[in-house]
Amino acid sequence: MTIFDLQKWTSELPVLSRQYQDADPFPHIALAPFFLPDKAQAIASEFPRRESPVWNHHKHINCHKLSCNKKDAFAPSIRTAIEELNSSEFLNWLSGLTGIGDLLADPILEGGGLHQVESGGHLNIHADFTRHHKNLDLCRRINLIVYLNPSWKEAWGGAIEFWDKQMRSCRAKVLPLMNQAIIFSTNETSYHGHPELLACPPDILRKSIALYYYTLDQARINKARSTTFMVRPTDSGSKAFLIWLDNQAVACFSMVKQWFGISDESATRVLGIFDKVLQRLGK
Repeated sequence: MTIFDLQKWTSELPVLSRQYQDADPFPHIALAPFFLPDKAQAIASEFPRRESPVWNHHKHINCHKLSCNKKDAFAPSIRTAIEELNSSEFLNWLSGLTGIGDLLADPILEGGGLHQVESGGHLNIHADFTRHHKNLDLCRRINLIVYLNPSWKEAWGGAIEFWDKQMRSCRAKVLPLMNQAIIFSTNETSYHGHPELLACPPDILRKSIALYYYTLDQARINKARSTTFMVRPTDSGSKAFLIWLDNQAVACFSMVKQWFGISDESATRVLGIFDKVLQRLGK
């Protein structure tokens, strides 16, 4: 492996695994420097620019970000990094860290790949979709996010927040610092996000690689559920209502995606139109 130092991180697994399992409010861990430092710098420098046509724009009540899962559009260093993080060697290491065996990578990067958030963007607190949209036999278990933001300042916000099951309070925060990874277990109550509007300068974006890992569950014991956004205690009644309405739209388009195989671009375009209607209702 040329980008991820497997030998180094394997030697630390016994300690890291305990830290992961003991974390509050659900298993998670932050690791840095995650990639070899020179490789991380190369990846950051080759990240697609904001004006690139490869980006899918997500703009609705609960989410304002850009995403790209088109591997053909990735620079060589980014493709290599994702190949390593989807390799059998890394999956074995990830199973050792999390205690979850038989993890499977997602070759089509459904919902993952490259993400970036502009100044003023956000991602409300949510629990992720529980099953792969293109294969419902796959149950989502682990999220891995690697941040690629040189000289990120705490005053800009953008820290990922982890909330308790009752949505009473934020229990942990991790800033999106350069070459820092956050790994966490995902289920119906692993609430996370960065809900406050980013305050970074207009020419700086919050960049990350996001990969999701699954286990095979052909019995489909757990119900398939779309991404579900949550209301915080400080949210107003009108905002709570808009979050609820947007959730209905997200759930609807998740089902349409599963049934008819429509693209993310089509779904987010319609959600963007729906968002404009919701914003007018909220005024």
